[in-house]
Amino acid sequence: MKPGRTPARWRPARAGDRVTVVNLLHSHARSRAAGSALLGQTGVILRRVRDGVLVELDECPRALGGVWRWYLHLEDLIVECVEEIPWRPRRHGVGIGANRIRHVIALPLSGSPGTISACGEPASPVVAAGWVPPFSADLTDACPECVRLLAAEP
Repeated sequence: MKPGRTPARWRPARAGDRVTVVNLLHSHARSRAAGSALLGQTGVILRRVRDGVLVELDECPRALGGVWRWYLHLEDLIVECVEEIPWRPRRHGVGIGANRIRHVIALPLSGSPGTISACGEPASPVVAAGWVPPFSADLTDACPECVRLLAAEP
């Protein structure tokens, strides 16, 4: 298989894809200097950088001096596509009610200033940097009724 291509179907390499180092002809001189220790190593792409990728290795041989992340050219790698997990929007966020009790509120917000929580109590959404954090049963002062209703939901 030609380096830089995916075995199942071709698509550009992206973060999360698995890679195997097969040669170092196109990578930076510092990467080529560690050639014998890098060849055959496997890892995961952290991000794309110009014509290469930043790869975090699964194992770090002693010969690499403790360096786990390497900038490598795509033509020096075999890329295995990792299927994406379908994105599902969150349906619940955190709201603050009377006595600072944290409630479950439905997302997305309807735009009205007052929001009704899952247990029926009025609650104001907690907005941090323009988004509402997810509700967790582990929150301090979480409403027990909201936790029960959320646990019962499929």
